Amino acid sequence: MTTLARATIHVMAARARCSPSTIMAVAVAAGVLAASVAIGVTAFQSTGPVGGDVFRLEGTSVEVCLQILGRNLGAGLLLFSGFVTAGTTTLMGLVFIGTWVGAGSAAVSAEVGLSGVSPLVVLYLPLEFGGLLLASGAGLLPLVRFIAREFAQGPPRRHDSRPSHATSLRLGALGGALIGVGAVVETLVILLQT
Repeated sequence: MTTLARATIHVMAARARCSPSTIMAVAVAAGVLAASVAIGVTAFQSTGPVGGDVFRLEGTSVEVCLQILGRNLGAGLLLFSGFVTAGTTTLMGLVFIGTWVGAGSAAVSAEVGLSGVSPLVVLYLPLEFGGLLLASGAGLLPLVRFIAREFAQGPPRRHDSRPSHATSLRLGALGGALIGVGAVVETLVILLQT
């Protein structure tokens, strides 16, 4: 890692009041997720009408909210599971979920076009993706801290020598909360459009 990259990570960590490993774990998660979404978008091939019922949500407003929460929180928990599997399930989950999101986005675009997508998605997408990234960072943090300790030069830093369990649990809880808020906002957007 270059000196500039290390300095940038340390400045970000100081401003966010977290360890450089936490910033690095979330950054790795963001990179893997972005690459996977790009793969999913480019891999999607429409051979005809996609069928608009794939993403349909039905029921009362509470049922719709619970369906959204179930889908998104399930994805968040899969990404957080790397906390107990040394990051392996998080990395695999990021690739799986990222390609699914990319292909799903391409399917929606093929079906209704980008102009058919409501601009109101900007109200909930950042919350949901932010929650997924925090859950991913929580799942990758033990692995990133282990790698950082193994390749560290010099004495251990104060921030990186403490156990990552509490930080992972806080990141995971914050990610889950963002996913929950995102589900409520998405439900409200759906109700406003019907």
